[in-house]
Order: sequence, then C-alpha cells, then structure tokens
Amino acid sequence: MKYIGLLITFLLLTSCVPLLVGTYVAAEHSSFTRTDLSVAHRLTPGITKNEAENILGVPIRTEFNNNYETWHYCNTKRNADEYIALYFVRGILAQKQFYTVRGIYGSCSDNIKKGNYREPENIFLTSQLEPFDLSYKLGKGISKSEVLDVMGPPVKSELLKNYEIWHYCNYSMNSNNGNYISIAFVSGKLVEKQIYNADNRFGSCVDNIKTGDYRDFDVVGYANGLYPGMKKSAVIALIGNPAKSEFSDNIEEWHYCNNDVNGDYLALYFDGDILIEKLNYTVSIDDRKGIQDNCSKFIKMGNYRMPDKVLEIKLGN
Repeated sequence: MKYIGLLITFLLLTSCVPLLVGTYVAAEHSSFTRTDLSVAHRLTPGITKNEAENILGVPIRTEFNNNYETWHYCNTKRNADEYIALYFVRGILAQKQFYTVRGIYGSCSDNIKKGNYREPENIFLTSQLEPFDLSYKLGKGISKSEVLDVMGPPVKSELLKNYEIWHYCNYSMNSNNGNYISIAFVSGKLVEKQIYNADNRFGSCVDNIKTGDYRDFDVVGYANGLYPGMKKSAVIALIGNPAKSEFSDNIEEWHYCNNDVNGDYLALYFDGDILIEKLNYTVSIDDRKGIQDNCSKFIKMGNYRMPDKVLEIKLGN
C-alpha cells in the first residue's frame, strides 16, 4: 500500500505539469496585442479621427503635443512588434509612419516610440499652417494642375535644369516668422515637397523664400526624368538596367549604384509595371569596412531604409 500511495502521488504531480505549462502560455499570449495593419493603406491624409478609428479601432495610446495628436497602434509578432503612428492636426490625419521594435520585452504600450521610431520632420510646423491645411492632399505623382486645384497659383516658381519648384508662403503680421511650402516637379509630376520656416523681419515672405531651414530638394533619380507612374521599359530607356533587382510581397525593387568612394545608390520600387517610389541612399567606405569591391555587393547597407509607402503596400499584400 505504501508503494501504491507513492505511485498515485507521483502520477498526480506529473499530470499537473502540462496544466501548469498551458496556463503559463495562455498568460503569455493574453498580453499580445493584435491589430490588422494590412488595412493601413486606407489611412490616407485628410480623413478624420472617427474614420481612422473605424478602420483600425481604438489606439493603444494617444498623445497630445503642441497642436497635433498622435495615435499609436501595435501588432505583436514572434520576432518583432509592428507599430503604426498616426498624426492628426485639428482632427484631420496629416501623416503616418510604420516602425518596429525588436528584442525588447514588455507589452506593446511599454515600447511605444522605441525601435526605429522617428518623429516626422516638420510635424510641429505642419500643425501651425492653418491656411495650408489642404497641403495634406499633395501626394507624389499628382500633376501641376492638381496642385493648382488644391493650393492655387504659387507666389514664385523656378525652372531649374531638370526640375521645377513652386513656392507658397504665409506671412503673419503678428509674427516675424513666415511659413512656407515648396514643391518640386519633374516632367510635370510632383516628386517632393517640404514645409519650412523663415525669418521675415527683413523683406516680404517672397523675399525670404529658400532661407531659414529650407533644404535643397533631393531629386536625384527623378531629375533625370524618373517620376511616379512611369513604366519599367521607360525607366530602362532612361537609366539602363539595374545593378540588382529583388521581388517580395508583390513589390519589385531595383537598385542602381556607382563605384565612387561616396557610394551613391538609387532604389526604385515598382508595383506591377509601375514606378511608385524611389529612395536615394549612400554606403560609405566605413559602412563597407574598408572593402573595395563592386558596388552591387553593398546594396541596402549604409543609411538604406525602405520608404513608408512601400512598407504600407507590403503589409497590405
């Protein structure tokens, strides 16, 4: 009887192990946050907070900063947590960005704005531009006539070697600062825009265009005739075949490079046969650890970062 009692005790104890493990796993998974980020392509600039909530649901955190509001969403995955941040100005979606957090323990809400998160450039300034609210509708690839429909005629335009710039400004008599929007076109298509500030104490706002924190446009790639909406055959006719191409999640990526010490690279992204986005990046000799070899061997190194628009499309596929 003694041995039978011990055997029964042993069986009872061992039978608890799966139950204990199962309880632990359930507790782990209960802390996971699930958000379907594949529908994020529906979050277009100009929609309201109610419309955004109907698409993604209630955010895991909201923040108020100056004149804009940020909503954060998270989707827990095995190796990394995926996030999207939405930036609202006066209740209207102005910008969004995807970011990831890897190798950090804790709940999604504990790790907001970590990983490769970056505060969007000029989001604070964007929130100050009441007369320019409609500038959120100025997406890459739209025509000059479409820009005119949104913004009206520019206060100044420049025709440079391979591209054109339109300038808009908003001068307040109650402030020494003027708010500006500059838009770059290649072949009649919008390729880049920027919002910046300048000191208007001397002269009119037109006199101070391209001063203050204005940055020269990065139109390398577009400047030689590339623009969103082009077909692959037209791209090849302009700049030749890429040094390397990749295909993933229905997006094809072409890379061009030169063998200069500076390591200038151009990435082009195609959805089907259509060019949708471009990225200029650099790979320095330090990034290559001093190795001198064909530039194609160092593609996607250096300061390469896949554009948010391409990430959004990949998540939706």
